[in-house]
Amino acid sequence: RSRCSAAIKDLAPTFGVHGGMLEGLISMAVGEMDQVELIAETLGFDADLAEALTVCSGLFSPGRSPTHTVPELRANQTFATLSAGKSLQRLCSRVGLPAAKMAALLALACGDYASAEEVIQTLGIRMHAPYLRAICATALCARNRRDDAAKLLMGELKELLKLHNVLKPYLFALLLCMLQGNLSVFGEMQRLMGWAAKDTAFASALAMLSHPAPVSIDPPRADEAEWLAIRSAPVASGVIARQLGVSEEAVLLLVGASRKDGLCLDRIANLVGRNRQEAWKAIQEIAGVEPDTREDAGDGEDEESDDDEDGGQSYYELEQKPSDDEESGDEDSDEDEEGMELRRSARASSASFLHELTLALAKEFPDDPRAPPPPPDAKPPASRLSQGLVGALLMLPWGCQEKEFITELHGALLARNPESRLTARALRSLVALMARNVAALEEVERERWELERTRLGKQPGATAEDRQRARSELDRTLLQQLGCRIDEFLLNMRGPADLDAHVRAGGSCVPLAVRLAIGLADADPEVWELTESPGAPEPVSARIHPSPRVLKALMALCRVDGDALSGLVMGEGGLAEACRMPAAELRSLLAITVPCEGMLEVAASQLSQTMGVQASHALAFVAGTSRNREQQASMLQALFSQLDIDDAVGLACFRAMRFREQAWVRLGQRAIRNALEDGAIPSAQAKRASSLLLRLAEFAAGRTRIGRAEVELIARSLGLPLPKNVTMLRRSGAEAAAAAALGAAAVPDGLKELHGLVECMLRLACNRDEALGYVMDRVLRTPVDPARRELLGALLSLFRQGLRLETALPVVDQALADKGILPAGTVRLIFGATNGYLRVAADGVEALYASGVLSGAEGVAYIPGTARLLLAIMRRNAFNPKSWKSNAAVLQKVVERFS
Repeated sequence: RSRCSAAIKDLAPTFGVHGGMLEGLISMAVGEMDQVELIAETLGFDADLAEALTVCSGLFSPGRSPTHTVPELRANQTFATLSAGKSLQRLCSRVGLPAAKMAALLALACGDYASAEEVIQTLGIRMHAPYLRAICATALCARNRRDDAAKLLMGELKELLKLHNVLKPYLFALLLCMLQGNLSVFGEMQRLMGWAAKDTAFASALAMLSHPAPVSIDPPRADEAEWLAIRSAPVASGVIARQLGVSEEAVLLLVGASRKDGLCLDRIANLVGRNRQEAWKAIQEIAGVEPDTREDAGDGEDEESDDDEDGGQSYYELEQKPSDDEESGDEDSDEDEEGMELRRSARASSASFLHELTLALAKEFPDDPRAPPPPPDAKPPASRLSQGLVGALLMLPWGCQEKEFITELHGALLARNPESRLTARALRSLVALMARNVAALEEVERERWELERTRLGKQPGATAEDRQRARSELDRTLLQQLGCRIDEFLLNMRGPADLDAHVRAGGSCVPLAVRLAIGLADADPEVWELTESPGAPEPVSARIHPSPRVLKALMALCRVDGDALSGLVMGEGGLAEACRMPAAELRSLLAITVPCEGMLEVAASQLSQTMGVQASHALAFVAGTSRNREQQASMLQALFSQLDIDDAVGLACFRAMRFREQAWVRLGQRAIRNALEDGAIPSAQAKRASSLLLRLAEFAAGRTRIGRAEVELIARSLGLPLPKNVTMLRRSGAEAAAAAALGAAAVPDGLKELHGLVECMLRLACNRDEALGYVMDRVLRTPVDPARRELLGALLSLFRQGLRLETALPVVDQALADKGILPAGTVRLIFGATNGYLRVAADGVEALYASGVLSGAEGVAYIPGTARLLLAIMRRNAFNPKSWKSNAAVLQKVVERFS
């Protein structure tokens, strides 16, 4: 971070910005106080209040490291240090909130579970401290996946588990850590399940590839030995491939395609003669989920946001496949027949794709030559890359609901390793748990229910031999070994008919302990609605606190989920009522400390009114909370205007300190343009320097693959030492030629001030842990004017998926409108609606109205904003505080029209 700051300061004279002002802006971006007082005095704003707003709003802002993890940002903050902090005390005194209570709430967000008893006493909440310690410790372990997480959770969860009748805290802690993605617990799982080392490695690899957290498709660096910690897909694929006797490259290709890696999808598509979008849709149909064919999903980094991909990113949403009985029992026969026909067609299409892909892979990749030969008495399968094996690997991120696929994968494993103690049922449970596939988990647990009834002698006709066999099989099931017994009320049912009726009524075969673990791991607020049995008068959580909303708020606070927290502060049974604090002020202050972008500007304005200061200035000092580029620009606009700083330069400096690669490119290009205008460098050198910045930014963002040879050329041309931890990748001849061309693009002598900027970008790029996806080279070398170049780039993105569709369509739309071919908005409406980009389509409707097409069609005038309002209602975010003001105005006009 110090190198980033120094690089920006080197550029200050180039932009004509006062060094102190620039340093203050850097501090505002990362929540520090250096030179913030200078900016406040220039604006005529209270300097102490400005520093307090900057520090408090930067409590969880990114900018401390490229990974943006909360423990790295504020690992040393406790209730004691927060209570003694003068910035928080100043801010609370101006707002009218008790500083001690505010410090207690923020201590939970910082993970200070050890101070739970002091926090409860300070807040005055009616709750026993062990329960709050459990909530806070669980959230902390979910964030940093510490090695001692199982032991920590075993001690902190004891009281909470007693309420839910979970008798083995350590086993539950292992399950919870596994669900949180902390795969270090598989060493203990090996001892518990009696697995061999090879079994443990295989199970760990499947668990990692099934968990929704992102994985790294890049080969690991030489200094990254622990592949589970860095979630290395190539190493996990190698572990699986060697034990199955298939090609490692084939397994990695399937794994990458299931994670929507662009290069893997392109190769899969080429093998079966389809395009990328068709291949991705077919993979989703194989997995049994609703197809999502958005071009921008998973294909790169969103420049508008500071969010890291692991934040969140992105869990896989699952839809249960309806059974044949459910399909045939629908009263709406016409709709049901149509739906059944569509499902049959989708299944046939996905089966055809899977068959074609299996044949193509078997032809493309031979069996792994390094795999040990099968035992003499084992009969290997006719084709190791079988259809079931390919289907299982493709479906891992969604839980692989097809029982036959996992069974076939297990059979291939036994063919190579007959001594393996892994069972097909254990693998099904593991994959379903890690991927959160409820339907697959229900199926496995129903089988365990039948085995448990057989063991207990409750199954009609069960012999002593059957009971012994059931006992042996139960001892090898995953959840049985983790202490998650079948719920007693399920075992007391008379037979399968009673269980079917229970499930139809909304019940579950999954034990309460497992549902509790999944809910805690995912911070699902519904975990506080769990009951011991279907007829229980109240949820188990009622014995923790009478208001479920308070428990949900505390969980959201501990997970630093400001969006969820904002809706749980006010109202009956809310956090403010439980803590006896002013509701409006508490929600506003929490919104700028625990980031809630949806109501950030509203909250800052309300706080400004309470404190009696100018809202536009207060917005600037809390801009560090926001992760959205447009919102940051809006909040900083008044500051840039009064300080006479160019908006583009100021915003780029602000975002550069947040490790945004495109911000660095904007700074560099502005410096190059200034030098070119001053005659300091010739045009050819300016183009070479600009090209270098673009390539470095692409590398830093993970959009281009780059190896040690290429980095050596860049570093040598700049006179920099070579960073040690550079990603090593196999290179083609074309990539080697590109490396040589890039190495020649040294920074011109007339742009010495760019050296710090380029060095900063190079170091940031080489220390990037995970690539966010790869796209094809987008640099257009056609000698055309800027307007046509932009249009060509937009058209290129439609076919090569290099840019987001939302970025490309407005450019194409405007170009056609300028030529008088189609009215403005037509292209956005048609392409957006037909491709599922409803926001783009709504923007097209508004553009058509602005161009006069909808001003009075058929005697009825269009109400501006109606399309966006309907889209907001459909997506259930019409009441979002950020957009409610505009939505309310349109809604009023619509209601008046109909009345």
